Amino acid sequence: MRRSEQRRAAVFALYQHDLTGRPLDDVFERDANHFTRALAHATADNAQELDEHISEHSKGWTIDRIAPLEKAILRTALLEMVGV
Repeated sequence: MRRSEQRRAAVFALYQHDLTGRPLDDVFERDANHFTRALAHATADNAQELDEHISEHSKGWTIDRIAPLEKAILRTALLEMVGV
């Protein structure tokens, strides 16, 4: 599986986790690989700090106004860019 597909799977797991409140490990597909799981867990573990960065740079938007899917995308991308 390509890295882009693994990132998509991590974002989707984070999105499901955010919407349902289920534990992150329960929303992964059975065949999710290590990179997908590690990326999703790192993003979830650092969500508060990532949200602070997003809030600091978003104009006219609070973190609560950002839709769950877009929030998962932003958090994951930011984690990979800055390595929080």
